[in-house]
Amino acid sequence: MTLLETGILTLLHYIGLAPKMTAYMALVHAFTTMSTGGFSPLAASAGAFSPATQWVIIVFMILAGANFALFWYLLRGDFRILRNEEFRAYMSVLVALSLLLVPMLNRQYGFSFLPAFRQALFQVTSIVTTTGYATMNFANWVLPAQAVLFFAMFIGGSSGSTAGSIKVVRWIIGIKALKRELIQAFHPSSVKPIKLGGKPVDERSVRGVLAFIILYFVIFIVSSLIVVINGTTNGTTLTLADSMSAVAATLGNIGPGIGAVGPMANYLIFPPSTRILMFFLMWLGRLEIVTAFVLFTRSYWRW
Repeated sequence: MTLLETGILTLLHYIGLAPKMTAYMALVHAFTTMSTGGFSPLAASAGAFSPATQWVIIVFMILAGANFALFWYLLRGDFRILRNEEFRAYMSVLVALSLLLVPMLNRQYGFSFLPAFRQALFQVTSIVTTTGYATMNFANWVLPAQAVLFFAMFIGGSSGSTAGSIKVVRWIIGIKALKRELIQAFHPSSVKPIKLGGKPVDERSVRGVLAFIILYFVIFIVSSLIVVINGTTNGTTLTLADSMSAVAATLGNIGPGIGAVGPMANYLIFPPSTRILMFFLMWLGRLEIVTAFVLFTRSYWRW
């Protein structure tokens, strides 16, 4: 897929649809798209390139955030990707959040539907898949639009992808577990196994998913408080939104945040002690929390 994206982007350059997308730029952006890394040699990120280039990057960000096992089946002629519950939920979230942003961008910037949808879909896909690219400075968007992107930071890509954050499959199981609890509150004797793709999920796995989601938000809340307190102590002027988005972006391995740490800014506004915490959060998020915490348990070293 990296080679395919490189080839398509290079082709766009040679047929005149992507003047700045040279072969070198195509290779660099293919690497950082498929790894959901998001770094670009240009300060304007993907905003420096043509709409045609941005559409291609959108497609490959979506592929990078999907479960890679589904593509293996697809290559064998098995189209289970169309029936996969997680993939359908993943695509539904991307489209729904993008459509939610379209009227806001239309009102603020006067975009027609297609440019507004492209900008919305690019930013939403970049944040949900934790790629970290941007085509415009969404730190200047209206507050409701920024709130949508902030919400997207906690979704994540699919399991078996290169994306970070919580992951779609955990949300599906978590929501189903909550729904089951509500049903059993009215019907205590009912037995409702949680199913994913028509197959029952082991109760131990369900508990593990719920524990992960709770732990993720506990770390997010505690870290946000530490960042706010540390910033105040060091005389740094930061809003609560700046601190929370910075923590969400680092813990989810997203890159840019909202507000003062938007896509065209950086993290130098934070004192060094806060950046050390964020370094730890990035490491913690990349190892998906539980794996990292196991390293600090006494029983692990005894074993």
